[in-house]
Amino acid sequence: MEDEIIALAEGMNFTAHQHENRTTLRVGCMGLALVLERIDDDQVFPYLHCQKPPGVWSGGASDIVDITTYMAAAFMHGEGKASYQLIDSEHPAASWELGERFLVPRQPMNLSIRRDLESMEHALMDLWSFGAFMHMNLPEYCPDRAEGDTLAHQSTEADEWARQLATAVPEIFDVSKDWYTVRESPRNFYYRAANGEISITRDSDVAFALGMFAGNIETVTGPDGEIRHVGDLQNAISYRDVDKALQIIRASGERVDSREDVTVFPFENALLCAGAETVVLLGSPGGRQAYQEQRERIIDQYRVISSTLLAPDSFTWAPKIDGQEFEDLVRELLEADPFVLQVRSAGPARERDGGKDLLIKQLVPGFRAARWSTEDDNLQEIRVVVQCKATASTVGVSDVREIRDVIEDVGAQGFLLITSSRVSSALTNRLDTIRDKNGFHTDWWDRHQLEVLLRRNPHIVRRYPRIVQPVR
Repeated sequence: MEDEIIALAEGMNFTAHQHENRTTLRVGCMGLALVLERIDDDQVFPYLHCQKPPGVWSGGASDIVDITTYMAAAFMHGEGKASYQLIDSEHPAASWELGERFLVPRQPMNLSIRRDLESMEHALMDLWSFGAFMHMNLPEYCPDRAEGDTLAHQSTEADEWARQLATAVPEIFDVSKDWYTVRESPRNFYYRAANGEISITRDSDVAFALGMFAGNIETVTGPDGEIRHVGDLQNAISYRDVDKALQIIRASGERVDSREDVTVFPFENALLCAGAETVVLLGSPGGRQAYQEQRERIIDQYRVISSTLLAPDSFTWAPKIDGQEFEDLVRELLEADPFVLQVRSAGPARERDGGKDLLIKQLVPGFRAARWSTEDDNLQEIRVVVQCKATASTVGVSDVREIRDVIEDVGAQGFLLITSSRVSSALTNRLDTIRDKNGFHTDWWDRHQLEVLLRRNPHIVRRYPRIVQPVR
């Protein structure tokens, strides 16, 4: 199989090297390679690796490795192919120099591929397409051999640019520790912070090329960032880190007025921002976990806005409510409660007679607390039995089974009654007594409490028109 893969790669002008557990396929004259790490006889894990190709670049090539890899990561991200984690390896003899970089795909999940010719061809075609893009748009970054002055070096011009950056943003840059160069072919200025967390490229051709990848992105804006979808990829952007990049771009001498003036790519552990001629790469979490965290903040913001601007004045309730549908409504309201950690059904409503409709895990301030306070620092997690009553009449003591038995049947520590109507004073006194004498947590939601929660969650109201209708 390896011989067939190598023959396929060489037919596409890749340089192939076979090792014991992996095959390395380098694209054309670039230092970028596709590595196929063997998992077993049927699967390989593909990742990208970049280092200075021999015989092309004189001296250090931090700028070439950096630019080639973030261009590849942006290209694959823009195509919806993969979201990469960038893993750097410094030069063993020069700690400031980026010796090599690995691009490890973290999205889509489980990105191993089959070890067959068809799968290999797809993987090779993705990298071949990127190589073709580079040769067409940035040919000086992929020469066949050294031509002209390809040496990256320090100069008076580079010194002035570096000092300009360090003067404008002294809390980030220190020219006595950082590394910076200018290269004549391709013409670029390059700056790399000593800790490797930030790099800056000043090359209008590179910045322009990055703008070609930003076409198929779906964006949802949040309070302090945004989430992005490109195909199956889920990434997040922190506005704080974008603003830091804007500050650096301005310090480089370029005018950018707002976030809309830059092209932004989130990777798994880095953020890439490109202005008209300056590109900044900085460490920033932007993978699936960051996506989930930003998504939750966006949902919370939506709920606040909805409850403030879209909340109905009142509600009209159906005279007869289906028990299972009412339970579904209650379940969604519980899941929207930040103090409810888990909601489980005890079975279909029509097949249940034990007074247990839902079982939840809930954070409460204490079994014997007389008042609920969200400011309590000693919240405890308990199991609570939830009983739902879809009725137009007041729910009394006779409508609820022996509450202590219901709680003890499932080893719970609490009971919550939820009704579409009202709760009699005798029943509320009964619930208070059980709490005070037995140490169980007890509570109830009547129609008034449900309407308070429905105003906070108008998106839930819209899903249950046969139960309740908003009146504006």
